[in-house]
Amino acid sequence: MATNPVSIPVNGDSTGLIICNAHAAYFQRVTLKWSILSSPTTVVFSGSGEGIPMKTQDGATSYDLPATRQGYSISALFEYSPAGSNGPFYQASVKDPIISTGGGSTIITVTSEDSNDQDNNDSYLIITYKGL
Repeated sequence: MATNPVSIPVNGDSTGLIICNAHAAYFQRVTLKWSILSSPTTVVFSGSGEGIPMKTQDGATSYDLPATRQGYSISALFEYSPAGSNGPFYQASVKDPIISTGGGSTIITVTSEDSNDQDNNDSYLIITYKGL
């Protein structure tokens, strides 16, 4: 098990995409934070349901990572609420990130668990990036 929030590395000289899916009855929230060249960014994905794309604050189901020459880390906080979108929120258990590389691309997958069934897929975060 990873710590929550989990730190996810993104290599320099890359650009990418983030998506997050819910596989849970409880409301899920994943808060992502990073800083590139002292410019902080926060993106929040949230939602619930089985195999449902979680949405950002503006209703999008994905987020484009900026093209950058600088490597950085994304801090990902996984939370859930049995009471719905207004909370209260509790920290979920998080599996260690799975990093796959090939063909110039990197795919990082992080999953969370919010209850006793231990399926470890209640929030399913996928970050994909490739070299510039």
